[in-house]
Amino acid sequence: MNAYVLRVTKLIVHAYNAKIYGWQEFLQHFKKHIKAEATNVMRKSPRYTHLNAIGPSAPSKLEHYASITAKLPRRHCSLFQLRSGHAPLNKHLHRIAKSSTVTCQQCSAGRESVHHFLITCPAYIRQRNSPLARYKLGTQAHHVKYLLNDPKRLKALFQFIATTHRFKAVFGDVSPARNRMKKTRSD
Repeated sequence: MNAYVLRVTKLIVHAYNAKIYGWQEFLQHFKKHIKAEATNVMRKSPRYTHLNAIGPSAPSKLEHYASITAKLPRRHCSLFQLRSGHAPLNKHLHRIAKSSTVTCQQCSAGRESVHHFLITCPAYIRQRNSPLARYKLGTQAHHVKYLLNDPKRLKALFQFIATTHRFKAVFGDVSPARNRMKKTRSD
C-alpha cells in the first residue's frame, strides 16, 4: 500500500511540475500513466507470451474482447476460457488436479490443449474439414489467434464446438442460437 501511495504522490508532483492544474487534465494524465504502468507490468508477466499469442488485444485492449463477447449468450462463456487456456480440456484439468492425464481422450495422440482441440486433433477432423466449416472459418482457420478474435467467425467456431460435443457436459448446447431455434421448431 505504501508503495502505491508513493507512486501516486510522485505522479501528483510530476503533474504539478508539468503545469497540469485542472482536475480533468490531471485525470487524463493519471489514466495515461496508469495504463502505461499496467502495460509494462503485463509485458513482464509470464502469461504475456500466451495472451499475446491469442491476440494483441488480449492483455491490454479489453474493449476489443468486450465488443466481441457483448452480444454472445451466456452459454458461450467457453470463448473466454478458450482464450485464456482455462477451458475444460485435459491440459488445464491436469494442471488443477481434475484429470490424471494431459493426453487427449479422443485421439490419445497429444496433449489436449486449446490448439490441439481446435486445430490438430484427428478425432475432430470430420467436423473441422466439413465444407461448411471450411467456408465459414476461412483459410486462416488453422490459427487459434484468428479463430478466437474474429467476430465474423464466432458462429462457425461455436458450431464446430457444438458438433464435437466436447463441452456439452459442462456448458450444454453451445451451438449458435439460430441453429438451436431450428432444432426446437422441428421437435
